Amino acid sequence: NREVSGDGMEMKAVDLPYEITALENSKTSIFQSFFELINGSTHSSDALEWQMTATNHMENYDDEATGIYPGSQGIVSFYVKPHQPSVSLDLTFEISGYTYSSEANSATTTIQTMAKADSALQNYLNGHIFLFQNREEVKNSEGKVTSYIYSDPILPDENNLRVVANREFLQADQGQPVNIYWVWPRTLSTLVDASSNSYVTITPFCSGDDYRKIVDYILENPNQFLYNYSQETDIDGNIITLSEELIAQKYDKYGDLYDRADNQIGMNVQYITLKMLTAQSTTGGA
Repeated sequence: NREVSGDGMEMKAVDLPYEITALENSKTSIFQSFFELINGSTHSSDALEWQMTATNHMENYDDEATGIYPGSQGIVSFYVKPHQPSVSLDLTFEISGYTYSSEANSATTTIQTMAKADSALQNYLNGHIFLFQNREEVKNSEGKVTSYIYSDPILPDENNLRVVANREFLQADQGQPVNIYWVWPRTLSTLVDASSNSYVTITPFCSGDDYRKIVDYILENPNQFLYNYSQETDIDGNIITLSEELIAQKYDKYGDLYDRADNQIGMNVQYITLKMLTAQSTTGGA
């Protein structure tokens, strides 16, 4: 029931009481240049897809930022327009990585191959790229933005899908902008407070319940964050449970494992897509 126009990014619900469109100042080429090498196209007729490459920042604003790397961040924005007084939607996001290779078969022929990254790389991507519903600017005395405080994380479920459930939109026929903030944390210490270690000076960009959600997720899913992770054992062979305290105590080890996972992404993943599917909420809302 939803179609994306060929002139840009626009998903209209034929039988549903809402539509989703790109911001007016978005770069339409971002949404038109899908990867034709993957089954003809990665484009889904029922989804919006953003593309991230070495020259595109998955940002639909015109700025100078390019590529993605540890420490980078951006905004994905779109409009939701209800066609009734209110509508409650579930927004589902999925991040996928792809590997690309090009080999000259002859003087005039080149074989190009695009494939979805393996499960280990997909796990690292889902651990190292975060989505949030809100962020707050931190400015210096001159009014320059120096960092961000993130809140309302959209964490992956067991299928690596990130769901914003029951988000309500009011005012019929009024386009309402939605911002989703993505960030690739530079170090593990931007996520887990390891400041008790005298060698660690960076502190987390989340606090309170949001910090707790992220840390709990990391401790439950260390394979998404730490390269080739395996549990430690004590002198008697008993398994040592991963904890904030252990990460801080042995930050040289765990910080390095986080960086090694970053390296795996950087060396092996050439393209990343962020896909969003929408549906009316089945519980709560309108």
